[in-house]
Amino acid sequence: MSSVYTRQSEPQQRILRMRELTKIVGLSRSTIYEKLNPESRYYDETFPKTVRLGAASVG
Repeated sequence: MSSVYTRQSEPQQRILRMRELTKIVGLSRSTIYEKLNPESRYYDETFPKTVRLGAASVG
């Protein structure tokens, strides 16, 4: 008798550029920046933070 093991994989994390993010979440760039700004009334601490990719790149 053979047993089949299924492995539940965790969702893979990937870095999105702003253009791709706006398409996926359906929010404008300015709204996304408002969600990232701790001083904004629209700040969302659960919203994914930006990641520095290089000297002139952010993802």
